[in-house]
Amino acid sequence: MYKGLGPSLMGISHVAVQFPLYERFKKTPLLNPWPSDDPDVPSTVNLVLASTLSKLIASSATYPHEVLRTRLQNETTPPKKYFTLFGTFRTIWREEGYRGLYKGMGTNLVRTVPASAVTLLSYETLMALMRRTLYPHH
Repeated sequence: MYKGLGPSLMGISHVAVQFPLYERFKKTPLLNPWPSDDPDVPSTVNLVLASTLSKLIASSATYPHEVLRTRLQNETTPPKKYFTLFGTFRTIWREEGYRGLYKGMGTNLVRTVPASAVTLLSYETLMALMRRTLYPHH
Protein backbone atom coordinates (compact mmCIF):
# COMPACT_ATOMS: atom_id res chain seq x y z
CA MET A 1 0.00 0.00 0.00
CA TYR A 2 2.90 2.38 0.66
CA LYS A 3 5.09 1.50 -2.33
CA GLY A 4 6.44 4.69 -3.85
CA LEU A 5 5.57 6.84 -0.84
CA GLY A 6 9.16 8.08 -0.44
CA PRO A 7 9.44 9.40 -4.00
CA SER A 8 5.93 10.84 -3.76
CA LEU A 9 6.96 12.83 -0.70
CA MET A 10 10.04 13.97 -2.60
CA GLY A 11 7.58 15.57 -5.02
CA ILE A 12 7.27 18.44 -2.56
CA SER A 13 10.68 19.56 -3.82
CA HIS A 14 9.04 20.28 -7.19
CA VAL A 15 6.80 22.91 -5.60
CA ALA A 16 9.75 24.30 -3.63
CA VAL A 17 11.52 24.94 -6.95
CA GLN A 18 8.58 26.01 -9.12
CA PHE A 19 6.83 28.64 -7.01
CA PRO A 20 9.83 30.77 -5.98
CA LEU A 21 10.93 30.77 -9.63
CA TYR A 22 7.42 31.69 -10.76
CA GLU A 23 7.27 34.61 -8.33
CA ARG A 24 10.68 35.82 -9.53
CA PHE A 25 9.89 35.38 -13.22
CA LYS A 26 6.57 37.20 -13.12
CA LYS A 27 8.46 40.29 -11.89
CA THR A 28 11.21 39.96 -14.51
CA PRO A 29 11.00 42.74 -17.15
CA LEU A 30 12.53 40.45 -19.78
CA LEU A 31 9.49 38.16 -19.49
CA ASN A 32 7.07 41.06 -19.65
CA PRO A 33 7.20 42.32 -23.25
CA TRP A 34 3.67 43.77 -23.07
CA PRO A 35 3.07 45.19 -19.57
CA SER A 36 -0.50 45.27 -18.33
CA ASP A 37 -2.42 48.47 -17.64
CA ASP A 38 -2.60 47.57 -13.95
CA PRO A 39 0.85 47.78 -12.30
CA ASP A 40 -0.24 45.31 -9.61
CA VAL A 41 -1.15 42.63 -12.15
CA PRO A 42 1.41 41.18 -14.57
CA SER A 43 0.29 40.81 -18.19
CA THR A 44 -1.20 37.56 -19.44
CA VAL A 45 1.88 36.98 -21.61
CA ASN A 46 4.14 37.51 -18.60
CA LEU A 47 2.13 35.09 -16.46
CA VAL A 48 2.14 32.40 -19.15
CA LEU A 49 5.89 32.81 -19.76
CA ALA A 50 6.66 32.81 -16.03
CA SER A 51 4.57 29.72 -15.35
CA THR A 52 5.93 27.87 -18.37
CA LEU A 53 9.57 28.60 -17.59
CA SER A 54 9.23 27.85 -13.87
CA LYS A 55 7.43 24.57 -14.60
CA LEU A 56 10.05 23.50 -17.16
CA ILE A 57 12.91 24.17 -14.74
CA ALA A 58 11.20 22.55 -11.75
CA SER A 59 10.18 19.49 -13.74
CA SER A 60 13.65 19.06 -15.22
CA ALA A 61 15.29 19.36 -11.82
CA THR A 62 12.96 17.01 -9.97
CA TYR A 63 11.72 14.56 -12.62
CA PRO A 64 13.78 11.55 -11.45
CA HIS A 65 11.53 11.21 -8.39
CA GLU A 66 8.61 10.58 -10.78
CA VAL A 67 10.50 7.73 -12.46
CA LEU A 68 11.45 6.21 -9.09
CA ARG A 69 7.88 6.43 -7.82
CA THR A 70 6.46 4.92 -11.00
CA ARG A 71 8.92 2.04 -11.07
CA LEU A 72 8.26 1.21 -7.41
CA GLN A 73 4.48 1.43 -7.75
CA ASN A 74 4.08 -0.36 -11.08
CA GLU A 75 6.18 -3.42 -10.36
CA THR A 76 3.61 -5.99 -9.31
CA THR A 77 4.77 -9.37 -10.60
CA PRO A 78 7.77 -11.41 -9.45
CA PRO A 79 10.67 -11.49 -9.83
CA LYS A 80 10.83 -8.02 -8.35
CA LYS A 81 13.68 -5.75 -9.28
CA TYR A 82 12.88 -2.63 -7.22
CA PHE A 83 12.56 -2.68 -3.43
CA THR A 84 13.80 0.60 -1.96
CA LEU A 85 14.15 4.15 -3.14
CA PHE A 86 17.94 4.11 -3.25
CA GLY A 87 18.07 0.57 -4.62
CA THR A 88 15.74 1.60 -7.44
CA PHE A 89 17.91 4.63 -8.17
CA ARG A 90 21.06 2.46 -8.26
CA THR A 91 19.45 -0.13 -10.53
CA ILE A 92 18.20 2.47 -13.01
CA TRP A 93 21.55 4.28 -12.97
CA ARG A 94 23.50 1.04 -13.48
CA GLU A 95 21.26 -0.42 -16.20
CA GLU A 96 20.10 2.70 -18.07
CA GLY A 97 22.35 5.57 -17.02
CA TYR A 98 21.13 9.07 -16.28
CA ARG A 99 18.79 8.89 -19.30
CA GLY A 100 16.77 6.24 -17.49
CA LEU A 101 15.96 8.78 -14.78
CA TYR A 102 14.37 11.05 -17.39
CA LYS A 103 12.32 8.53 -19.38
CA GLY A 104 8.93 9.96 -20.24
CA MET A 105 9.78 13.52 -19.26
CA GLY A 106 8.85 14.96 -22.67
CA THR A 107 5.39 13.45 -22.51
CA ASN A 108 5.03 14.64 -18.92
CA LEU A 109 5.96 18.21 -19.92
CA VAL A 110 3.43 18.22 -22.75
CA ARG A 111 0.77 17.40 -20.14
CA THR A 112 1.89 19.48 -17.16
CA VAL A 113 3.26 22.72 -18.64
CA PRO A 114 -0.02 23.86 -20.26
CA ALA A 115 -1.94 22.76 -17.16
CA SER A 116 0.37 24.84 -14.97
CA ALA A 117 0.01 27.87 -17.25
CA VAL A 118 -3.80 27.66 -17.18
CA THR A 119 -3.88 27.09 -13.42
CA LEU A 120 -1.57 29.98 -12.53
CA LEU A 121 -3.17 32.36 -15.05
CA SER A 122 -6.61 31.51 -13.63
CA TYR A 123 -5.36 32.00 -10.08
CA GLU A 124 -3.75 35.37 -10.82
CA THR A 125 -6.81 36.58 -12.74
CA LEU A 126 -9.19 35.59 -9.95
CA MET A 127 -6.95 37.13 -7.29
CA ALA A 128 -6.80 40.43 -9.22
CA LEU A 129 -10.59 40.39 -9.61
CA MET A 130 -11.08 39.69 -5.90
CA ARG A 131 -8.64 42.48 -4.93
CA ARG A 132 -10.48 44.97 -7.12
CA THR A 133 -13.85 43.81 -5.76
CA LEU A 134 -12.92 43.62 -2.08
CA TYR A 135 -10.58 46.62 -1.99
CA PRO A 136 -11.81 48.98 -4.71
CA HIS A 137 -9.87 52.04 -3.46
CA HIS A 138 -6.39 50.46 -3.36
